Amino acid sequence: MLSEVLGQRTAVEFLTGVIKNNNVAHAYLFYGPPSVGKHTTARAFAKALLCESSDPHKRPCGECRHCHKFRKKVHPDLLEIEPAGAQLKIEQIRQLKKDLRYGPLESKWKVVIVNGADHLAAPAANSFLKLLEEPTPGVVLILLTISATSLLPTIRSRCQPVQFSLLNDQDLTQVLNKSNSLPQEQIAAAVNYSQGMVAEAVLLAQPEVQTLLQELSTNTFSTIFQANSMASKLLEYKDELSGILGAYLKICAEDSRAELSLVLETISSLRYNVNQLLLLETFLLKLGEKRLERVAAR
Repeated sequence: MLSEVLGQRTAVEFLTGVIKNNNVAHAYLFYGPPSVGKHTTARAFAKALLCESSDPHKRPCGECRHCHKFRKKVHPDLLEIEPAGAQLKIEQIRQLKKDLRYGPLESKWKVVIVNGADHLAAPAANSFLKLLEEPTPGVVLILLTISATSLLPTIRSRCQPVQFSLLNDQDLTQVLNKSNSLPQEQIAAAVNYSQGMVAEAVLLAQPEVQTLLQELSTNTFSTIFQANSMASKLLEYKDELSGILGAYLKICAEDSRAELSLVLETISSLRYNVNQLLLLETFLLKLGEKRLERVAAR
């Protein structure tokens, strides 16, 4: 439910008003930092739109057939698309147009959540624009992106913008307390290094990850064997590497500014098709050198 979304009061109040006043636009643009609840909010908004309760103040009711289908992830009037690889491709938009041709099948609305809308390839973006210029009755499009300016101005101008922001420490703590039974000091550390993003906070609350960060902060990695061992541990979190190094970046800012550029360079290099094991080993060896230089200078 929208009321259960934490940390996005302005967005939630606006969308709640849309439901209560039955003032639904044909397209919305949810934009803001990664991992702050855009997708969670989009699904909660979609559930409320699909609900058949006659009382708009009670949507979603959680009891009607539409709510049951939504919960089971089998509702025919909810579609989600996301980039196929690095981009949302023209073939995906063509298929979407076919799926939307006849509008809603069972509910009053058919809702489409477009994840990574900023990854629309040029032909796909131009094709998608037609959906906005000639909206199908009963179809609601929800585009999710980190930066609104990454989309074509013609797409932005045809969507109702809804801004999302980083979560404050209190909301992040509440999120972690609901999903974890961890000591408060571990939760506090995760919140401190997560930079306001939920997925990072959940990741950094894991005891194993906090141990990795502790080792990153103290080990001198004076041999290739130490560097290789630590690099291998980091690669167990391959999909979350940027988040872990981002948290370590904040530790560097508090502890040693000399290491900042090295961490930033490594995070940047991870975006490219590189040998990640070799990259991390090199990073750790250089990190150890800088740490020893700092100790020697005292």
